[in-house]
Amino acid sequence: MTADQGGLPDGTNEPATVLLVDDEEDLRTLIRIGLQRSGSFRVVAEAANGRDAIDLAAEHAPDVVLLDLMMPEVDGREALPKIVSASPRSMVVVLSALQARQEAAPSIAAGAFAYVEKTELGSDMAGQLTSLLLEFRRALRGETVLAPSSKVHVSAGVSGATTAVAIADTDLGQQDD
Repeated sequence: MTADQGGLPDGTNEPATVLLVDDEEDLRTLIRIGLQRSGSFRVVAEAANGRDAIDLAAEHAPDVVLLDLMMPEVDGREALPKIVSASPRSMVVVLSALQARQEAAPSIAAGAFAYVEKTELGSDMAGQLTSLLLEFRRALRGETVLAPSSKVHVSAGVSGATTAVAIADTDLGQQDD
């Protein structure tokens, strides 16, 4: 999908909307540019702390919330369940420098759909996010979905959906030998 076409591969014509939450302005800028260049995503709001993120999630009801955990004022851990409550049909992806081993399970338990370590972001960040969003939308429809990677930890439940999500043991696009 090119920037000229817009939308997602599921036939959605409009780019998915994104709330970007990180206290590092330079990182927000890089992520915004990468996502918007893809044509599949449009950043509708940005926040540097969890308090603003909660308000912006309620105001914009974005398709995606990319949420850092370590921020001033209200951190991502505290903001996460409030964001999910304020915008229950938004896919919240925790995007953090903290290792998933320690933070993924608590983040998912608090309502995140996925946990991605910042070190795992690559040149195909928009592709990674597209895959997650398509799985999230399937889960909202009540389908069972699988996580695309062991490095991307995915939730076991979505906004009251009765689906289960397994965590796969392979990396994106790679199979273990």
